[in-house]
Amino acid sequence: GVVNVHAECDLSSKVVAELSSHTRLYIFETRELDDGTRRVLIMLEGDSSPLGWATATTQCASPVATAPASARVCTALCKR
Repeated sequence: GVVNVHAECDLSSKVVAELSSHTRLYIFETRELDDGTRRVLIMLEGDSSPLGWATATTQCASPVATAPASARVCTALCKR
């Protein structure tokens, strides 16, 4: 499975990348959408600017990408 990364927090924005399991990244910002979906602004390890927005958890609280809360560098683990 992959995690789609969008240009904007809005799920209808352009997909700019697809992340595979174990992609190392930084999480800069977290937003919760009206339906309960949690979106995160991410930057890949080694890059100098954010890549875009990915879904961390769906409205059903199912994790799509998980990472240790205390970790500065996180690993995206695709769950779907």
